[in-house]
Amino acid sequence: MAPYPLPERFTPQWYNIFGDVVKSPEYEIRNEGENLVSLYRPDLNAYVSINPARNNTSFSDGCYDWEKFCPLPYDVFMGFLYLTHPNASEVRLEETGERLPRLWFPLPSNDKLFIADFGRRRITIRDNLEAFAKVGRLQEGETVSVRFNGYMPGRVYDLTVKRLGEFTF
Repeated sequence: MAPYPLPERFTPQWYNIFGDVVKSPEYEIRNEGENLVSLYRPDLNAYVSINPARNNTSFSDGCYDWEKFCPLPYDVFMGFLYLTHPNASEVRLEETGERLPRLWFPLPSNDKLFIADFGRRRITIRDNLEAFAKVGRLQEGETVSVRFNGYMPGRVYDLTVKRLGEFTF
């Protein structure tokens, strides 16, 4: 379940890194279910399509796999940052206290979309948006228990995440 419900359709507004509105053609963001959206361009009657293996962006006349995207609200994005940066957090298995490696994402050439790994523990991104959001709301020094759903149905990982000090990229 998404931490924030998505409307059926809405028109995005794009901003650059300085906070200025970027002029672009009109797009509609369409809710495709399962925590996914598509970017539809009405004037072309086409969807934005990105081939992850080649990082090639184009348009498609239909909404298939490469036309669906997983939107990341701010706290979900921050959860990703805290779990992937080596100085931002410490992640342990709740049951044993074993420290886990940083979260990482398999290369797109593996044809496995919307997944990530804590070492040999594979999780799905879309099924764990609320868990990422919970981690993303941590303040420096805080610890939280969080459950991540595994890639294999029925598998879960109960983790303890501690937000460490400030970090830079």
